[in-house]
Amino acid sequence: GFPPADITTRGIRNALTGEDAAAVLVCWVSLNRWRTGLTTHSERMVTSYLSTPLDLPNYAFHDAATVSPFLGLNKSGGNMTSLGPFPIPTTDIMPEYHLVNRSNAVFNVTILVVATFGGVLPIDLRKSGGIIELAVQAVRTEILPDVNVFYHMVSKSDFSDCYQDENHAAYLMSKFAFGDVKTRGYPPVGLVVGPGCTKALESTGRIAADSKIPMVTSQGFSLTLDDKTIFRTLTRTGPTMKTLSRFALQFLDTYNYTNVAIIYDDLFSFFSVVGSMFYRAFYYRQGQRMFPLDLPYRNVTDFTTHLYQAANNSRVIFVLAKGSMVRQIMLQAFDLGMTDGEFVFVTCEWYKEKYWGSYSWRVGDSRDQDAHQAFRTLFILREGRTRNRGAGESTDTEVAYQNLVRKAKSLDWNRFGYNFDYDEDISPAVIELYDGIILWATALNETLRFLEDPRDGLIVTRRMWARQLDGINGSIRIDANGDRDCGYAVLDMAPGTGDFKVVFTYAGHGEPLEVVRTIDWGEGRMGSPPNEPECGYKGDRLVCLMRNESGKVLDTAVGVVAGLVLLFLVIGFLIYRKVKMEQALRNTWWRVDLDEVKFQGRANSTKSMSLVQGSETQEAHKLSVARYHERYVMVKSLDCKIDLSRDFLIYLSKLNTINHENVNRIVGLCPEINHEAIIMEYCAKGGLVDILEKEDMELDWGFKSSLISDLVSGLEYIHSSFLQSHGNLHSSNCVIDSRFTLKITDYAFPELRNISLLPVDAVGQDINYKALLWRAPEFLRTVMPPAGSSKGDVFSMAIILCEIVTRREPYSALDSTLDRTYVEIIDQVRYLDNPPFRPSIGTEECPPLVAKVIQMCWAEQPKDRLTVKDTQRLLKENGVEKGSVMDNVIKRMEHHAVNLESTVNDRTRALLDEKRKVEELLYEILPRAVADALKRGMQVPPEAFEMVTIYYSDIVGFTTISARSTAFQVVDLLNDLYTLFDGITLKFDAYKVETIGDAYVIASGVPIRNGDRHAFEIAGLALAFREGVADFIIRHIPDEKLMLRIGLHSGYCAAGVVGVKMPRYCLFGESVQMANKMESTGEAEKIQISEVTKKLLDQFNAFEMTYRHDYYTGKGTIATYWLVSRMLDHLCQPKSPRGNDSQL
Repeated sequence: GFPPADITTRGIRNALTGEDAAAVLVCWVSLNRWRTGLTTHSERMVTSYLSTPLDLPNYAFHDAATVSPFLGLNKSGGNMTSLGPFPIPTTDIMPEYHLVNRSNAVFNVTILVVATFGGVLPIDLRKSGGIIELAVQAVRTEILPDVNVFYHMVSKSDFSDCYQDENHAAYLMSKFAFGDVKTRGYPPVGLVVGPGCTKALESTGRIAADSKIPMVTSQGFSLTLDDKTIFRTLTRTGPTMKTLSRFALQFLDTYNYTNVAIIYDDLFSFFSVVGSMFYRAFYYRQGQRMFPLDLPYRNVTDFTTHLYQAANNSRVIFVLAKGSMVRQIMLQAFDLGMTDGEFVFVTCEWYKEKYWGSYSWRVGDSRDQDAHQAFRTLFILREGRTRNRGAGESTDTEVAYQNLVRKAKSLDWNRFGYNFDYDEDISPAVIELYDGIILWATALNETLRFLEDPRDGLIVTRRMWARQLDGINGSIRIDANGDRDCGYAVLDMAPGTGDFKVVFTYAGHGEPLEVVRTIDWGEGRMGSPPNEPECGYKGDRLVCLMRNESGKVLDTAVGVVAGLVLLFLVIGFLIYRKVKMEQALRNTWWRVDLDEVKFQGRANSTKSMSLVQGSETQEAHKLSVARYHERYVMVKSLDCKIDLSRDFLIYLSKLNTINHENVNRIVGLCPEINHEAIIMEYCAKGGLVDILEKEDMELDWGFKSSLISDLVSGLEYIHSSFLQSHGNLHSSNCVIDSRFTLKITDYAFPELRNISLLPVDAVGQDINYKALLWRAPEFLRTVMPPAGSSKGDVFSMAIILCEIVTRREPYSALDSTLDRTYVEIIDQVRYLDNPPFRPSIGTEECPPLVAKVIQMCWAEQPKDRLTVKDTQRLLKENGVEKGSVMDNVIKRMEHHAVNLESTVNDRTRALLDEKRKVEELLYEILPRAVADALKRGMQVPPEAFEMVTIYYSDIVGFTTISARSTAFQVVDLLNDLYTLFDGITLKFDAYKVETIGDAYVIASGVPIRNGDRHAFEIAGLALAFREGVADFIIRHIPDEKLMLRIGLHSGYCAAGVVGVKMPRYCLFGESVQMANKMESTGEAEKIQISEVTKKLLDQFNAFEMTYRHDYYTGKGTIATYWLVSRMLDHLCQPKSPRGNDSQL
C-alpha cells in the first residue's frame, strides 16, 4: 500500500508490526524487486523460506537482559509459548541496559546473535553465549560508553549440526531484524554475529549485505564467501579457505609436490567444505599445474579402495576427518605398507576441540604401537594462533585472557546450562567472535567520531577492513577483503617422545614457511619422498617394464661389464695409491737438519708441550726455543731412538695433512742419533696453565668462552682425522699463541711416549700421580693403550674445561682445608663411588648449563659421556661461541666506545640543561638584552632614556602587620604577594627593577624603548595590581585586608649595571624620586600619577582620571591626578602616535 516514491527500506521496517514474519519478508522482497528491477537471489531465497515448512515451536528468541523462559511462536496462531525454564543468571556481570534509555546517548543500536543451541558445534550458543555477553559488556563500558547498545540472541534448539536447512537461520535473522526489532522496542540492528555453518552463513550474509548490516563470524570456510561484491558487509575473524589453501600450497611447494589425493568425510559438513575447497584450490591453481584427486566418503569403515586409488595417483594424501577416523585410516595404511616413508599423510586440526576428537595415536588399545609407527608419516596443519596452555605465562595479556575465560565459563553454566569438562577450554573460534565484536565497536566508534553515518553498514564495514587489532588471544590482521590473514603451523611427530611438535610456521600474507626444526621422515630417510616414484605410481614406466621383461639377459651383460670395469678401476686405484704412497714416503718434508736450528734459550713455559711425563724440573731442560727458517719454533728433545720404519714414514706422510687453527702443527723431526727431537710451532704466550695461574690477569667469561671453544674445536678435529684420539690430553698440552688462540699439542707419535701405566694390582713408588689427574677412570684400573681412546679424551677435556672456568688445579676444593694429596685423589677416582668423585664447580664460576655439559663429559661410564661434536653443539647453544680472545677484546673496546659516546652525550645534555637554568636565572635578575651582552663578555655602559614611566608601590600599614607576624610569616606574605605581582608583570611590557621590603619598583620603556607605550603599559599594570590585591588573602591573618599605595611618574632617567659580585640593573634620575613621591603622598588603594604621565595617557583615551591637587616639589608646583579605572570600550591606541612604533 506504499506509493512507489515512498518505498524505502526504513519506511517498510517502521511500518511493519512484526506480527507476521512472512509479510515482513514479502514486503522486503517486493522492495528488492522494485529497487533492482530483477529477481534477486534474496527474493529466490525468501520464496524458498515461505515454501518450506517451518518447525516454529522450536525457535527460541533470547533477550540477554530479560532471559526468562525460552520463547517460541505457535505455528497455528503465532502466539508466544514457553519452552521451559531458562537458567536465571547468578552473576551481575551483564547490567540490564535495556531498561535504561540514556537521554545523552548519541546513538542506539542492536547486536543480533544467530547461532545453534544445544548442539556440538564449536560456537554453539551454549558454549559461546558467555563470551558474547562479555564482549557486549566491553563494548558498552569501554568502547561505546555514549551509545545505547542492545543485543538479542536467536537460535533453534535442534540445530545440532550444519546439515540443517540454511533457510532456518535466514528466517530467524529476517524475522527479528525486519519485524521484532520494532515491536519489541529495539533500535535497528547494527551488527549480526554468526552463524557458524557455511550454508547458513551464505544465506544470512546475503541478507545482511542487501540490508547494509555489518556481519562478523569466526567460521565460514567457503570460497563463495570470499566474493565481497556479494557479501560486502561480512567480516571473518577466523581462518578462511583462502588463507588455508595458500598455506597448504606453500607446504606442498616446499617439496615440489604436485600430485595430491584428498580423502574427506563428505557427511561431516566442515570436512566436506574443506575437502572440496582444497580440491578446487589445487585444481584451479594459477601458474603451476597440479593434479588433485577427489576421494570423498560416506559411512565407510574400510578405506582400502580409497587408499589404493590414492596410491595409484599420488604420494601425498590429505585425510580430512575427525581424530578417531584419522587414526583408523592411518592404521589401514599401515596394514597396506604405506607408512614406510614413501607416502606423506596430511590432516587438519585447527585447534584442540572436543567436537573434532583427539588426533593422537594413543588410545590405550592393542594397536597403539602400530598407530605410533603410522603417525610418523603424518603431518598436522593447525591454526598458528592456538594457545599453548600451561606454558607458565604470567604476562598481563595472559592474566586478562584467563579472567575472561573464567567469567565466560561461569556465564555459560549459569545462563546457558553448559558445564565445561575439566580439561576442556573455550574454543578459539569463540574467542574470535569476541575479537570480531570488539573490531566492529571500534569501527563504529571511529565512524561516529568522524561524523559519518553510523547507520550505513558499508561505512562501518570498510573501517573494519585492512587493519590490525590486538585481540584478547593475540594479534589479528584483517585484510582488504574483510578476512583475517591467519597464521598456521605444520606439526610432525618428534622422535622418541611420540608427541607432535611444530616444524614449520606460516605468518600469513604470502610469507614463506619458517623452519622451526628438522623433520623426521622416518625409516632413516634423509629427505622428503619424491613427488612420483622412479617407476611411476603404478610401476608401469617403460624403463621398469623393459627391466622386468628382458632384464635378466640385460642385467647379466650389464653385470659382467660393470664387474670388469669395477675390477679395472680397483686395480688402477690400487696402483695409483701405491705410486702416491711411494712419492709420499720419498718426501722428506719432516726432516730437520739440526745445524739449521739456531737455539735461543729455554722455553718461557716449563709446564707445556711435554712429550714425556715427568717432573716439571725434568721437563724444563727438554724444551728450547729456536729459530728455524726465519721463524720461531719449539724444540722438544727425546730420550728414545726414532725408528724410521716404513710404517713410521707412512704415519709421517699422513701427519703432514693435519692442519687446523686449534691444533699446533708439527714442523718436523730430527732423527739424528743422540739428538732426537720434535720441532713444533712456537706459541708466544706459553701454556694454558701459565695463563690460568697468573693472578694479575683478568679472565672474563668472554675470554674463557674463547678458550673453551678453541679446545673443543681442536679435539673435534683430531677425533675426525686419522689420529682418532689424542691419548695424552691435559692442560700442559694446551698452548696459547700470540693472538690468544688455544692450540692442542702432543697429539702425535704415541709410541714415543713414556706413559706411566697404572696396573690394578700394584702401584709403583716413582709414578707421577699429578700427571694422572686428567686420565679417565677406566684407564686408572687397567693398562692404558698408547693412543688412549676418544671417550678417554672427552673425560680429559672435561677436567681441562673445569680448570678454565674455575682457574684452579684439578680436584682442588673450594675450601682449601679439604684439599687431598695426589695419591688420595687418584685412589678415590679409581675406586667406584656413588656418586663418583669429581672436581667441584662453584655456582658463580660459570653458567649452570655449561657446568651441566662438563658433568656429562666426565660421566663414570664411557658410553654415558658426550661425544666432542655433541659437546660443541651444546656449548654453542649455551652461548659459548667460536671466536678468538682478540676478537672479544676488540668487541669489548667497541662496546666501551659506544658506552663512552652515550656517556658524553648524556653529560653534554646535562651541561646544556644546567646552562639553560643559569641563563633563565640570569634573565630573572637582569634584562635579557643586558644579560646577553654580559654573557658575550661585553661591557654594558650606562644609557640615557628620554622618556620612561616608573611605578612605585608599598603596603599600607606594613609596619603594623609586621609587628603582628613572625619573621617567617612576613617572608611568606611578601613571597605570596610578589609571586602574584610577578605573574601579572609578565602580561605587560614592563621590567621589574627591584623590591625593597614592601616597596615594589617597575619601569616600562627601559631597557627596551617602546615609544609612548610605556605609560599605557604601567597604567594597565597598576590597575591590575590593585585588582589582584583586592582578592589577596594573608595566610596567617585571613581577616586582614591588604591595601596598596601606588604612584606613577614619567620622565627622563639613566640606567646601567652596578656592581660585579652581585650586579644590579638600576635606574637613576629625578624621575625615580618623583615616582617615589607620587607613591608616598598618595592614599590607600589609590593610584596617584603626575601631570606628565596624565598627558601621555590622554593620547590613548583609554583611562578614566580625575584631578587631585597641585603639589609643590621644591622646584615648582605640579598638578597630580588619580588614575581611577580603564575604559574598556575604547581601543588602546594613542590619538597621535609618537616615537618609533616598531619598538612596540
